[in-house]
Amino acid sequence: MSDPQTFFNFLDWSMKNYPAKNVVLSVSGHGSGVMSWGGPTGVNDAKSYEDVVIDVNPFDPFIGIETNGDSLSIFEFKRVLQEIKKKYPETKIQVLILDACLSQATEVLSDLKGMTRIVMGSPYTVPGTGMHYGAVAEAINQNMSPVKMSEHIGNAFIHSVETDNLLSIYDLEKMENFEEKLDNFCDALIIAMGDRKKTRFKNLLNFYEDYWDIQKLASSIIDGTTEVSNNANLVEASQALIKAQLDMAINSYTKGKWTGSYGLSIFWPGEDNYRKYRDFYKKLTFSKEHRWDEFLDRFIFNKKIKIFNKLYSE
Repeated sequence: MSDPQTFFNFLDWSMKNYPAKNVVLSVSGHGSGVMSWGGPTGVNDAKSYEDVVIDVNPFDPFIGIETNGDSLSIFEFKRVLQEIKKKYPETKIQVLILDACLSQATEVLSDLKGMTRIVMGSPYTVPGTGMHYGAVAEAINQNMSPVKMSEHIGNAFIHSVETDNLLSIYDLEKMENFEEKLDNFCDALIIAMGDRKKTRFKNLLNFYEDYWDIQKLASSIIDGTTEVSNNANLVEASQALIKAQLDMAINSYTKGKWTGSYGLSIFWPGEDNYRKYRDFYKKLTFSKEHRWDEFLDRFIFNKKIKIFNKLYSE
């Protein structure tokens, strides 16, 4: 399902023929987090949210253009949900199951805010067996609340996998507070880095390649294991960030090496990948409205950033 029109057509047909006030939407397939590696709408594409065109009244809901090797970008995914929300304002997507690898990322949750209440996914790889859809059916048949439903599915998933894995559940109605605390954290981190050309961070947790555990980053500062741990304002901002994340988290189901993680990643690439994907990343709503990308510019390129306290100049 690489074409956003196909995605829209499916949702449109489903909601028109099977109307409901509350909906559970599961999207299953290969995933690469907020970055869309493959195809013409991937990370090298110039398109952004406003460039995605959706026909909201398709003549034939089952006609869609599939492109081999292509993938839905976050821009396309969000635009489809926006158009569905406009067309069916009385229908609420209460639970969104992202049955795809690397999907539970800060940037993804930020973009999906307002599109759904609860998001389930993993910042790590999801096994080929995917979610436990028997548990999904049970939750629907038993008329569980959105929170109970998501926990029932999460518990069934972690008991169904044999290898180290994790699945987390977040309440996007509490996302704005987390974003505010993340911005404060970024500001404090940039200030604490001062004029250092490089700042070393230790005891971090890498989910996969360029995706890192945001909670573990804040914890490493609080625990005194980084070069900037002696900055009281940064420690306070780190504590506030973790508190906001835990407040947003409904639950996290872990096994093996992921035990203790609340399963939320953030994009933190090396220099080569950041140079390669920076233009794409800067187009995200998350990057336009928040300041993690400014930290990346400062950390990777040693670029002076103008922030609210005017400590730095452009």
